[in-house]
Amino acid sequence: MKLLSKLSPAETLLLIHKKNNSIKELLKVTFMDLLLKQVLRKIEVERQPSFRDGIRVYDYIIPGKNFNSYQALPHEFVFLAPFQKSDEVQILFRHMVKMGYQNAKSDIHIQNLIRKCPNIKSCFRQNLIQLLYDGFSLTKEGLEMSKLVSNEISELEKELPNLILKDHQKALAVLRNIKGNIFLLSNIEFELLKELDKELLLEMNKVDDKNYDSGCSGCTWDSFDSFSDSFDNSCSGDSGGCGSGDSGCSGCGGCGGGD
Repeated sequence: MKLLSKLSPAETLLLIHKKNNSIKELLKVTFMDLLLKQVLRKIEVERQPSFRDGIRVYDYIIPGKNFNSYQALPHEFVFLAPFQKSDEVQILFRHMVKMGYQNAKSDIHIQNLIRKCPNIKSCFRQNLIQLLYDGFSLTKEGLEMSKLVSNEISELEKELPNLILKDHQKALAVLRNIKGNIFLLSNIEFELLKELDKELLLEMNKVDDKNYDSGCSGCTWDSFDSFSDSFDNSCSGDSGGCGSGDSGCSGCGGCGGGD
């Protein structure tokens, strides 16, 4: 899996489907990839919104253990920008979704950010007409890379389900290699991936070969299933229904993102 091990899932999607990628799909796979890489991390916080309400558990997103060492790609800053202001930032997950849509702005804007990624920058071109109408096409190199990455995905779709059921360690090795590209495999359902939950938690919390971090990484397939549903059903860039009884962000002066 030479290409899938190098590309983020958003890069892979753009190579395969070009402009037929929605902002929703690009944001969803980008966010879950950042969680898998432990650039971001989910924690659960108990809060009592008012004296009349009971204690509720909220999902917050904070910087993960790899945040400071991670070399972020241009499109990933739609989620990472607020955390660069302070490592104390905690953002309510629902607000994180809304913020991602706002910072990504539009299908075209986030696609343009992805095209700037070093691994695929040479795969796209624009003639004068395309430049005027925000279009683009694949170069010869891009066409070849698109074909190769499609073949890698097809191969994984044939082999990985059996590995998940019969050889967890080999399946986890594939996951470590391709990261968030696993979410692009059409025949890999979250119910099947839950077979790996125990091993996944250990792997994602590993500090070194012998020691583990006892903190919550948020990396279970139940969590990813919930996150996927939230991107599908919740906030979009023009929705206003992301508020809650919680302010959504602590430890920062403002949770808007970068350009």
